[in-house]
Amino acid sequence: AARGVDIQELPFVINFDIPEKTDSYTHRVGRTGRANHKGMVISLLTINDYSRFSEIEKDLRMNVKREIYEGFELEDRQPRQKRPVKKTLREKKGYIDYDKKRKYTYAAQKKKRDEKKKDSERRKGNKKK
Repeated sequence: AARGVDIQELPFVINFDIPEKTDSYTHRVGRTGRANHKGMVISLLTINDYSRFSEIEKDLRMNVKREIYEGFELEDRQPRQKRPVKKTLREKKGYIDYDKKRKYTYAAQKKKRDEKKKDSERRKGNKKK
């Protein structure tokens, strides 16, 4: 029921979202159970609503019975996803050869090292003959 609407016999109120202010919550639930009639309030909560709803309970000095229905259980938060390994600054930017003022990428540096290693192995092989 919206503000200003007076419904004499409203059997229950369903809160699909929890209001920001306690007064708004009180106004909503006050629509049910008037004039000695019984009424029921159902508030649907998500994990994000629990802290706000606890504040409303505290403000109203009441404890609301919580029921969890099969298939609608709150699951634990999702496990943290494995973060990708960050590249080092040297890998990101590459190596700067200050003498030649040339920038090499990490892959180019590796290729250059591998070539030097192969050359030195070849030289060692030629010296033995």
